[in-house]
Amino acid sequence: MRTLAAWGCVITTVIGLSVGITSTAQATATQCRQYLRDVGYIVGPQAQRACDDGQAGRQLDCVQRLNNIGVTPRHAATACQLAAS
Repeated sequence: MRTLAAWGCVITTVIGLSVGITSTAQATATQCRQYLRDVGYIVGPQAQRACDDGQAGRQLDCVQRLNNIGVTPRHAATACQLAAS
């Protein structure tokens, strides 16, 4: 039940960020990876692929991949939003 609630928050956050924040031309997978490093994560191949998903417009795939490797829902949503272009 908690997992379902957490996913609901993630989806709401991603959608809210997508609607509420105007994407800039500089929002890239590189910024996604840098954000993850800045908040203390090691950025390996899975995180890189997640950020690439986010840049390609696959926000939910990005968030899910990051969550699967231990990134908190809040950090994942922010990182994936940064990746969106």
